Amino acid sequence: MTRNLGILMEGATDAEATGIARQTADSGGISDTELPEDMLASAFADATGTLTADAVRAALASGHPYLRAVGSFSSAVTMRYQALLRDLAEDPAGLHRRFVTAMASGGLVPLEGWLDARHGPGFFARRFRTPAFRRGGWAVR
Repeated sequence: MTRNLGILMEGATDAEATGIARQTADSGGISDTELPEDMLASAFADATGTLTADAVRAALASGHPYLRAVGSFSSAVTMRYQALLRDLAEDPAGLHRRFVTAMASGGLVPLEGWLDARHGPGFFARRFRTPAFRRGGWAVR
């Protein structure tokens, strides 16, 4: 489970970007079934956030540098972020929105309060802050 806020923020940002790409592809009627090669299908799945765990394993085992990079990012960031959301919230999409809002606004208080209400007082600090954390910014690990 990730505790690193850099990975959490990268996962949240990637989820936003792939959601936009997926919505755009859907509204344009674009699907991976129209793509002629496995590489293009993998690129499409990467861009739209629809890589499966099996596809990530295959990409990591691939001899192609792009596919290995896709698999590495997905396993190190995307899958860890999704697991964190599932672990911390009954509504992962709602928690994701809270993370994105905190990142965009720089305001941690609503996120901290929401997490503390569900997981006990001081949860955010215990889970994400390092001893070197300084008030007014995200913890870096």
